[in-house]
Amino acid sequence: MSGKFTVFVMKCPNCGANIEGSEGESIITCSYCQNTLRLSEKQQPAEESKKESDAGNKQTPPYQFNSNYLEAQKQIVKTTAKAGKTAAVLGVTITLLSVGGVIFGSFFMQNKVQTHIKDRQNETRRRIENDRIKRERERWEKYREKDSEALTKKMKMALSGILKEMKFPVYGNSKATKLVIEFGSFTGTGISRQKEISLHRRKFLRKFKEQLKWVYIPSPTENLSKSGAVTFLFEFFNKKGRDGFELFLRKLMRNNRWTWDKKALVKYAVSHEMDKKTALKLLNDKDALDILKKLRKVSETLDIPENESALVINDRIYRGYTIINNFKFIMENELGMKQ
Repeated sequence: MSGKFTVFVMKCPNCGANIEGSEGESIITCSYCQNTLRLSEKQQPAEESKKESDAGNKQTPPYQFNSNYLEAQKQIVKTTAKAGKTAAVLGVTITLLSVGGVIFGSFFMQNKVQTHIKDRQNETRRRIENDRIKRERERWEKYREKDSEALTKKMKMALSGILKEMKFPVYGNSKATKLVIEFGSFTGTGISRQKEISLHRRKFLRKFKEQLKWVYIPSPTENLSKSGAVTFLFEFFNKKGRDGFELFLRKLMRNNRWTWDKKALVKYAVSHEMDKKTALKLLNDKDALDILKKLRKVSETLDIPENESALVINDRIYRGYTIINNFKFIMENELGMKQ
């Protein structure tokens, strides 16, 4: 074969590495990937072969520098850092929310428990109060049934008749709609009862002066000759009004006696600014005696014991010493006046 022996370099089509070959070779193998190539015969000028050889010696590096890739990496780092901060803030926020939720939940539950406890306490108080009211109502009904009596038609007529015919001392407000009528006995025991009732009356009138009208009716004894104190009370009432009546009545209460004979009674009236002649005249006065008879008849019609006081409220009459112990009880339930 004529011509020079040349060496050439070519690229491996499989891996891209340089493969050196000699002219005349028909098969060459890539030393990198072991890829086998089949060549055809071809004459090449020596210069061309050399250039190709020189060009082949300059191997392309396995990677290529890319500035955009570096920028992308920086951006990823920044994004990752920002995402980390956001995640940290979000984590703290979630933690705070969780803690706040726990605190709020605890506070809510505590309030709920306290509300439940208060409701139970209020319910217990209401039940106790209702039970107390029920017991008081039952006690009141029993007392009212046992120790009082509804006024009969005859009693009402007798009472209204004496109130229209005679004038009696009035305590409180004479125009008030709530009315109490007191009958006061003038025996020794009766005076003691009056004294205790008068203490209750004054206390109630201090609080309910405008809402209450209290009428006082003296009740003479069966022996009218020993009821001169009632006659003298009316004389003081007619001459000096309710104040004169009240003053003499209080002095009678302080100097209580089982009986009042005429001589002692006249002396006592004179010592309280009554003329002796007037006192003696009143004890034997027919009109004064008629008044005592009318008062005694009303007391008997209402079945008031000689030694006891009585209260008439809402067309019912309460008699005897029990009205003293149950005075507040009666006023609260009959008139709604609680002291």
